[in-house]
Amino acid sequence: MFKPSLTVHKDPKGKLTVLVCSENADKAIEAYKACKDPGEVQLIQRGHFQKGKSVESKEQIEAKAKAREKAKADRAKAELKQAEDDAKAASEAAKRAKAKVDALKPKKATK
Repeated sequence: MFKPSLTVHKDPKGKLTVLVCSENADKAIEAYKACKDPGEVQLIQRGHFQKGKSVESKEQIEAKAKAREKAKADRAKAELKQAEDDAKAASEAAKRAKAKVDALKPKKATK
């Protein structure tokens, strides 16, 4: 019975390309491992799906890296603002406590 092994590539625009189709599964595996083009790659050995992978383009990788850096900076700004707000609230609470303590202290009589 004829059971081919093949490697198929689908680019980001949806175009399908058969990279290798052979009765020799080793050729299909080599093509699967060697494929670095952006898109999705599937390996089918002896007529059965084995595995697939997504390959990102350099632009996609750079965009993700920029998004991570922006998110990191945004988190740092938010943490700084929260710390400033907490410090301000603590300062105000300390002022109120000091005023309360001063109000409760007995006043010294002056001669």
